[in-house]
Amino acid sequence: MSLPVGVFSLCLVLLQKILPPDQFTDDPQNVSFYIIKGYKTQCKRTHIATQNMAYCQAVDYQRIVFCDILYSNLRHFMPSLLVNLIIFLVVCFIVNSHNARQTDKNKVLVWCAIIQVLFFQTFKDVNTLPDIPGYVDAYRYICREDATYWGATGYYKMQYGYYFYNKLLSIISSNPYYFTFATGCLITLPYIFFIKKYSPIVWFSLALYLMSFVQSTMALRQYTAIGLCIISFPLLFKCKYVWCGLLWLAAMAIHPTAVFFGLIYVLYFIRSRKLLIAFYLLLFLMLYKFIPMLMAVFVGNVAGYNVYLESSSVEFSTFLINAFIFGMAWFFLIRGGTVDEETLLMVKMLGVTTIVPLAATFSNTSDIVPRLILYFTFVQFAVIAKTLVSIKIGIIRSVAYILYAFIFFYQFYISDNSRIFEFKLIFE
Repeated sequence: MSLPVGVFSLCLVLLQKILPPDQFTDDPQNVSFYIIKGYKTQCKRTHIATQNMAYCQAVDYQRIVFCDILYSNLRHFMPSLLVNLIIFLVVCFIVNSHNARQTDKNKVLVWCAIIQVLFFQTFKDVNTLPDIPGYVDAYRYICREDATYWGATGYYKMQYGYYFYNKLLSIISSNPYYFTFATGCLITLPYIFFIKKYSPIVWFSLALYLMSFVQSTMALRQYTAIGLCIISFPLLFKCKYVWCGLLWLAAMAIHPTAVFFGLIYVLYFIRSRKLLIAFYLLLFLMLYKFIPMLMAVFVGNVAGYNVYLESSSVEFSTFLINAFIFGMAWFFLIRGGTVDEETLLMVKMLGVTTIVPLAATFSNTSDIVPRLILYFTFVQFAVIAKTLVSIKIGIIRSVAYILYAFIFFYQFYISDNSRIFEFKLIFE
């Protein structure tokens, strides 16, 4: 974005007064970047490009170095994912300020979110994130005519379903960016269209999703399995049980942790509130007692997951956050009146996202638990919006907006587990 030269120079002078004097130097060898008239030009350490010689000689070296410091600081405090979120919020403000049907506004915002997320899914720098280099190398190998399943396991953890998925993609192209784009579509589109279908406040749910999708840029196999599970969710209410079962089996073939999604079919047929509470208590006791044993059996029979046993215990904050979202939904949605069966199942699923980390906290198990509840947390984006709509008192609704936004922003930007500063695009 271009800045007028006068305004830019004034900003330099003012900020030079603020920063400590040792941030600057007269040594031209330390010049790395400068910004003027909207262009970022790299000045090499050994010489300055000929076409920029006249201008660089005329500019005070302190100001050039200041630009380097300013750019680095902005990159630190304004990573690309945060800029992406801000851009989306600006688009939301512009779109919602127009006098048009809400359905038309939602369509614009949905496509805006799709473009933004797929851009980051496709053009991420695979070398700055965990897991991704192995996925890309495995895809390159699977694209070969002599590739085998056992050979692919040498590049990364592999299941037959994921190998078959990669083999299907390889029919069209072996380009890694095609792979990240196609996989990004399978991961992203189910989330966004789920929000479009079930959220009464689409812009807010999409904003929360844009603060949550960074993990899906690296854990490709699990989020591919989650995408298939999300697709099966509305089919359950159309009584298409065969399709639901096939999608669930496909998800388990891609990532074995998708077996946990099977709890949704138990929750679907639980109609009594007392029976539901009994189910939660039984689930807590079983997980508290058997989580370590189940994890040992799982890791012993599925290669490549030993890291889960070596990880630190699950944070209690995971339980607190999910308990707050579940508690708000139960109080304002379930307790407040009659809801449709889709919403009722979503709230039941949030109960599981509360029980599981609580049991894991007491049993001191590893961080596989947050990975398991990802098969249920996708409903948060719709339930939070439904909860906000159900709050009739304006000031309480405003406070709820702030609390929800803070929770997601904390996990997105502030938390020690945030990946926002590790993520980079290939252009950066």
